[in-house]
Amino acid sequence: MPANGQITVPIEALNPGLTGNVGALLINQVEGPLASALRVFNTNPTSGGTVKQVATVTVADKDQLREQVVQRLTQEGTAEIAKQIPEGYLLIPNTLTFDAVTESFDHLVDEQADTLTLLYRLRVEGLIVRQEDVEFLARPVLRENVPADRELLAEGFAVRIVDGERLSSDQARFTAEVEGFTAARIDGNMVRDLVRGLPIEEAEVVLKNRLPLAADPGIEISPAGWGRMPYLPLRIYVRVAALPPQQQGASQ
Repeated sequence: MPANGQITVPIEALNPGLTGNVGALLINQVEGPLASALRVFNTNPTSGGTVKQVATVTVADKDQLREQVVQRLTQEGTAEIAKQIPEGYLLIPNTLTFDAVTESFDHLVDEQADTLTLLYRLRVEGLIVRQEDVEFLARPVLRENVPADRELLAEGFAVRIVDGERLSSDQARFTAEVEGFTAARIDGNMVRDLVRGLPIEEAEVVLKNRLPLAADPGIEISPAGWGRMPYLPLRIYVRVAALPPQQQGASQ
């Protein structure tokens, strides 16, 4: 630049932020060897320096997001595995395991970002047992608790697992609750002795009063028209039918 010359040059603050914004004529010195040879000033105020808050990823952000995702996937995985249990099998409680297969964040710690995304894959496994096997083990136990004057019905038998503990990858200990329906034991020979030779109406009353029946007895005569029961026991056919389980008492 020639002596007494004048030139306009751009300037930029060394430090970021609002400190770089100054009024007109406040910039009047230069540093270095040319400090005594040049005279400088800014005719206009400087601008552009600002303070902006930006988000960065922290370890706490990752931990919080991971916790939320795992909690949600655990709930969804538990519900989904229950849907996939084959028919005729029971899920043993407290045997579910949850293992992370994939964990990938889209930003590193201290990296500037407004959002944080996590790709997380969770493997859910549980132990199941065949319901038929549980019933096979439970039925004798339930039968032992049935009173001598009653019998366990084949219909209406139900079993459910109420508690469990995983022992290994393929073994578990569990507690099952079983429920069944019983009916009174009716001796056919005793029935014949009670009613043989009696009038039909009287025989029905005797059966109703002497036997633990869940419903009124019914008598059919063949050929129709006879008003009495046969005298010979061999001519009396006894059929004992159990009511549907919904109308019977339950034993546990």
